[in-house]
Amino acid sequence: MRAYGVPFSFAGVAVIAFLTGIARNKFIIYDSILFIAVNIIMNYLLIFGELGFPEMGIAGAGLASALSEVAAVIGFLFYFFNRKRYIRWGMDFIPKIHIPTIRQILHVSNPIVSQSVVGMGGWFLFFSFVEKYLGAYDLAISNLVRTVYMLLLIPSWGYSSGINTMVSHFIGRRKRMAVIPIIQKTALVNLINTMIFAVPVLLFPSFFLYPLFWGEGMSMVNDTKPAFLVLLMILSLYTVSIVYFNGLVGAGAMIKGLWIQFVGNVFYVGSVFVMLKYFNGTVETAWAVELVLWIIIFAMSIYYLKSKKWHLLKL
Repeated sequence: MRAYGVPFSFAGVAVIAFLTGIARNKFIIYDSILFIAVNIIMNYLLIFGELGFPEMGIAGAGLASALSEVAAVIGFLFYFFNRKRYIRWGMDFIPKIHIPTIRQILHVSNPIVSQSVVGMGGWFLFFSFVEKYLGAYDLAISNLVRTVYMLLLIPSWGYSSGINTMVSHFIGRRKRMAVIPIIQKTALVNLINTMIFAVPVLLFPSFFLYPLFWGEGMSMVNDTKPAFLVLLMILSLYTVSIVYFNGLVGAGAMIKGLWIQFVGNVFYVGSVFVMLKYFNGTVETAWAVELVLWIIIFAMSIYYLKSKKWHLLKL
């Protein structure tokens, strides 16, 4: 059932990228509210079979997700056709195949896709090493840490996307001297906002994570406290490093960004492997290696930005 929503999901991602690129973010919020509302309502109707809908159980959840993505795309279409915005923005809903444009899109996007592959590959190998050398329980602890990690990264994802757009915007307006100051300010704001949520959650996990477990599995939460302290240090580095890294990518240095991420992840994965296999590392020391990853990414990103070599880049 979930597969039916994949084409609409791809369309939604493309539209979000377009609206973010032209700094029209407000409607994305409205459309996200529509997406969530339809998802919740259809989950209730299809899972439990209310108001004459079939009782589909877990399959209903998949169909509800697909329908919510359809609703989100319809919302975007309404936005484009309202006030004929699509004409103002030069959009053609039956586009002609233009090979140079396709080639340019691939030239820009391939390094970014490769960055995602490198990042996901690093995660995959990390969890594989934890399972092999530490066992199932430490793997469960790492999965819990990762879940909390992903939740606390939400502000960083927003600021990273925003700085990418803002850097490109400033460069397009020939204001390159404003790029590094705006990256610095965004990194500071991201750090502060993330720490507002991260510090209480990671220092008092038994209180904040209790609703997720309702008493069951709280012993694992207690065993995860040392890893949560490591995660707090990781977040303090990540929030700054990821903004500088995305600022670099927004400046057009996608290949350089791919190289930086590749070097960082090779060192990261290799260090985790050596730590666990030869030095009897713990789950906390395995996670602590990520501190080095973000130090490398931050140092290489800021060095390249301050070198001003990106001033010469042309897409």
